Amino acid sequence: MFRRTVFFIALFFIFAYASYSPAAIEREPNNTSEQANPVNLNDTVSGMINYGDGSDFYKLIFPQSGIGTVSISGYPSDCIIQVGVSGFHPKYPTASAGTVESDRGGPLSFSFSGQGNKTGYIRVSLYSVASGVCSGSEWCAVQCAPNGPYYLTPFNDRQAKNGPSTYNDKPVLSPIQYQFSVSLQALPDQYEPNHDNHPAYDFISYDQKLQKGIIKTIPIGQEIAAYLFNDMPMLMRGTKGWEKSVQLGGENDTDIYHIYLSQPDTVKVTLRDFPHNANSRIVITARSGYDWEESATGATYFEKKVKDPGNVFIEISKGR
Repeated sequence: MFRRTVFFIALFFIFAYASYSPAAIEREPNNTSEQANPVNLNDTVSGMINYGDGSDFYKLIFPQSGIGTVSISGYPSDCIIQVGVSGFHPKYPTASAGTVESDRGGPLSFSFSGQGNKTGYIRVSLYSVASGVCSGSEWCAVQCAPNGPYYLTPFNDRQAKNGPSTYNDKPVLSPIQYQFSVSLQALPDQYEPNHDNHPAYDFISYDQKLQKGIIKTIPIGQEIAAYLFNDMPMLMRGTKGWEKSVQLGGENDTDIYHIYLSQPDTVKVTLRDFPHNANSRIVITARSGYDWEESATGATYFEKKVKDPGNVFIEISKGR
C-alpha cells in the first residue's frame, strides 16, 4: 500500500516491542483498559460475550510504526460485533482511533495507522442487543435480533446454572464467541515523527518545531529514504462506516526536513519512487517561513534560489 519515497537535495551541484505473555483465550475480567488481556501480533485470540460485558479489552505493542489490521469472525449470523481501536499514540495512551461495526454475522477486517513502541488497545463488544433476560442469579441470555435466538451470557464471578432450551418460543443457545487477530505492515521511518499534527504544535514555527525535535536535520549530498505515512492512530481511508470522513490517517502525511545553508545558494529537490497516483508536492521554505515556493502538483523535481544563509525546510506531501 505504501512505497518508500526516496529523495535528495542539491545546492547548485547535487546534494541533492515490548514482550507480553499472550492470551490465546480471553481471560475475564477484561472490561477496562486496566484489565486488558495482553496479546501478540498474529495470534488468533478467542473471546466470549459474558454477562455485563461492556467491552472486552486486549492490549499489544507494535514493534514499529505501521498499518495494523484487525480481522474478526466466528460470531453468530444474527449478531453485529463492534471493534474499537485506541492507544498506539505518542502522548495519549487511551486516545480513540475509532470504532467499526460488522455486518450481521459477517467477518470484519479493517486497518488503522499506529505508532510503534506504544501500547494500543483492541476492544470487542456487541453493537446492539434486541432484548435480554435473566432468571434471578441462575442464568442470563441476550438476543441479537428481534426474531433470533437467545445466547447465554456466562457470569464472571460464579458458575451459571444450565439455562432452558427455549425462552419466549426462541431457542436458547450457547454463548457468543468470536476469534480475532491483529497483523502489522511495518513502515519504519527514522525521521518520524517529523510533522506533529497535534493542535498544540499547529501554530508554532518551523524553527520552533526544529528546536523541539519534531523536524529533523538531514545530511546534504545523501539520499533520504522515508515513507509518506502518518503514524498517528487513525482509521485508514475507505474503512467501513467512515467512507465520507476527511480526517482519516495513514495517507494524510506531510514530512518536513531541515538543512542549513552557510551562504545563499540554489536548493534542488528530486523525488524518486514516489507513487505515480499520489500527486506529489514539494515546498521549500526559508527565512523563518517568510520566503517559500511550492511545486506544481505531481512534481518529482523542484528548485528554489535561497537568498540568505540560515535554516531551510523541505516539505514533502501529497498534492492538494
